[in-house]
Amino acid sequence: MRILVATWGNPERWQEVNYYFLTDSEDNYSKSKTTYVPIFEIEKPDRGIIIVQNSLFVEYNVFDENLLKEKIFQKLKEFGANENIINNTEVIVTISSGKYKKGNNFFSFRASFYDILLNIFIQLYPKVKDAKEVILDLTHGINYLPTATFLALSYLKKIYNFRIRIYNSTPIDMKENILDSFILKLGESQIEGKLEISLEELNNIFKNLKMNHDKSGISAEVIKKAYMILVSYKYGLIFPLVYYTRNFQINSNYILDLFIPRQVMKDNSYVVNKSNEISVSSEEIFKFIFSILFAENIAKKFKKISTNITSDRIILDLNSIKNIYNDIADEVAKKLIENELSALEFIYQKKDEIFENRDEILYKDADRKAREKFENEYNRRSSNESRNFFAHVSLLQNYIYLKRNEILEYKFNSEIKGKIKKFIREIKKVEL
Repeated sequence: MRILVATWGNPERWQEVNYYFLTDSEDNYSKSKTTYVPIFEIEKPDRGIIIVQNSLFVEYNVFDENLLKEKIFQKLKEFGANENIINNTEVIVTISSGKYKKGNNFFSFRASFYDILLNIFIQLYPKVKDAKEVILDLTHGINYLPTATFLALSYLKKIYNFRIRIYNSTPIDMKENILDSFILKLGESQIEGKLEISLEELNNIFKNLKMNHDKSGISAEVIKKAYMILVSYKYGLIFPLVYYTRNFQINSNYILDLFIPRQVMKDNSYVVNKSNEISVSSEEIFKFIFSILFAENIAKKFKKISTNITSDRIILDLNSIKNIYNDIADEVAKKLIENELSALEFIYQKKDEIFENRDEILYKDADRKAREKFENEYNRRSSNESRNFFAHVSLLQNYIYLKRNEILEYKFNSEIKGKIKKFIREIKKVEL
């Protein structure tokens, strides 16, 4: 699915402009008061999203989000949007910062950048989950709005792994009567939102949040499991990833509704009113929500990969490991899994010589035999697990049995559970 996302400011102030696409001939242009219409017509996305701020309440003298959305759709029609664009567009109203005058009255909107970023992130989260590509038009909107929207999408890109392509347009000058503008295709953004998180930090934020644990599905144990999932995903730890994602479940809809920053009016001032009088900052909530939601989406992707899993055993086949390799985005993790896949594929190519008359063999013994029998062909580093635990925690050779039919059985006993937990505890912070 391809989605067009556009930020808007105050459309009442926009003039009709000749919009040219820079790569097209000057005869190919559109007259419109917004770039949204010509970009939609050129790109033909499946859906479009226009993001406006509630400071437009003052402009239109409406103080309800649904009424404001109606006003935006009216403007979209005035700007020449056809029925297809109208039917496939939705409007998001986010919160604002600034002071605006209407008649003799001033209305203040008080929100921090992280309040606005968190609001946009939460509202976009369910709307772009099926996106393969997001087309982002940053032409309109007060300066911090395009910035917050781009940043929110950059974090969502990390979770959903979609592409982002960016549009903008050159400015016009009404004083000089310059009403020609070029729509710029600025190319694909490779930027992904990043943050560092630790288990201690997640636990501290959770302790300071006043949540209904029964409704959210979040507990101290769930947070710990989320951290294990994030570390396993980041470092390509195949069997821990499958093991810890199997029963991971939260109520993301409840969490999003609980933590979205909203503004309420008090004496002509719109101030952020957090649910349940949450004292944690929006920056901390953003870290917390991003981490939990990222873990949830990883769990959805990998929990069904195992062919058989119990409390002390995981069974995978070689194709499942290849699927994990394809679905992991982190290049470091992919490289570690690639090394293991290369070794396993070689072993199975030579299985008659390595398995001999047996139906199964310990991975460590298969690795040793491959070295002995095919020294010049089998290029692999030392598998000393105590010395090089990080490199081999994905597929610990002392605990995995290779079956002749390309099945891997992982003995997930208390000893290895302890090793994995110890390893992850030593990862004090993980960069997401």
